[in-house]
Amino acid sequence: MHNVIYWLKVALINVAVLFVLLELTAFSIYRIQYGANFYQHPPQVELLPEVVQGRVALKKYLHPYFGYLNYPPGARFGNRKYNNFGFHSAGVDYPYVKSAPNEYVIGIFGGSVAQQIFVKSRADIIRGLKADERFKDKEIVVLTFAQGGYKQPQQLQLLTYFLSIGQQFDTVINLDGFNEIVLSEKNSRQGLSITMPSAGHMLEMMDILNQSELSSEKIEALADISRLKRKINRMAESANQSKLACSWLWATTLRKRAYRTLNESIVAYQSIPSRPSEDSVVYLNPSLEPLTRDQALEKAADYWRDASILMHKVATANNIKYVHILQPNQYFGNRVFGPEESNVAIDHSHNYSANAIEGYPRLAARIDDFEQHGVHFASGLGIMDSEPGMVYADACCHFNSTGTKLIAEFIVKQVLDAHRYPFKSHAVNLVEQVVDAD
Repeated sequence: MHNVIYWLKVALINVAVLFVLLELTAFSIYRIQYGANFYQHPPQVELLPEVVQGRVALKKYLHPYFGYLNYPPGARFGNRKYNNFGFHSAGVDYPYVKSAPNEYVIGIFGGSVAQQIFVKSRADIIRGLKADERFKDKEIVVLTFAQGGYKQPQQLQLLTYFLSIGQQFDTVINLDGFNEIVLSEKNSRQGLSITMPSAGHMLEMMDILNQSELSSEKIEALADISRLKRKINRMAESANQSKLACSWLWATTLRKRAYRTLNESIVAYQSIPSRPSEDSVVYLNPSLEPLTRDQALEKAADYWRDASILMHKVATANNIKYVHILQPNQYFGNRVFGPEESNVAIDHSHNYSANAIEGYPRLAARIDDFEQHGVHFASGLGIMDSEPGMVYADACCHFNSTGTKLIAEFIVKQVLDAHRYPFKSHAVNLVEQVVDAD
């Protein structure tokens, strides 16, 4: 009997030690990924929309000027509130009009990474600017005009539209380059003009709008996507409700696996030929001529440059500082990845990888043009190089809180430089280096 009790105690002690080790490991992983204490700053994973008014939702809403919105105006989803134009603006409706002479308004334009900077690091931008003598007495207001998948000329259109309805800006920050390359080439493969909004976003929405034209194969694919979204949301809710770091890690690991499956299902869905109705309510301009992959990437880089120069001219004509920053990514640059981050961030089977690797040198070839036109341009490719911790959150292009903070610090530096050196371009040379598969 004493032996049984003894071994029972040993087993309980081993279980307790194992639990403590698991909890410490999960806590460390959370701190590395998010740069925060799990118990002080618990996770808040955003849920995916599943069904809207009885129909499968692919997180898209048609807009006559912007192409699409990821959420409808005035929507509340999770802990996020979307304003009267469908932007996650911390409750601020547009146009925002200054209420005091010392207010300083900054608009952030771009895609999902630019939106990330607003959500996670706008406080870092405000704090960094107010540390400078020129901004210490300013009431800094940061607004977002970014949404996932946006690419030029959407930023240009957004700027001109909001200026036309009275939106005030002191500085416009355009963080882009990645979507312009990876999504424009995808448009070309779909037979659409690379100047159109992202085909991957628009065609999904068009299929929903034209549901009578959906093939049975597409209906089955949509049902599979909806099922996977429900599964991911259950895991996200489990992660958000976790009181222990190890339970968060388990739920997060399962969610990441399901997310990969979801992305594969969406790619498969997009590969199924659409049968657009002749009476479709949405029209996307086709490509004027068939383009090879190289031609599509070259033209995408041209449009990226030209749209930014036009944004600069529009901003300058309205006495607004314009700062253009090339978005960093994990597939092109000098960053050395550890095994853990490489597992999270590097996936050369991802359909964005090859486009980023082949497209970014083409962006680099056009950098000198910005200086000739007086654009304050800065490459963000080296921002992450000296950071020893993890900065990437997925294999697409997104960052954890450490990464967004580094980008926010870079933005602060560029805004300050734009005021110190009007129209000075920081067109540093881009290294022609890609990240190895391992």
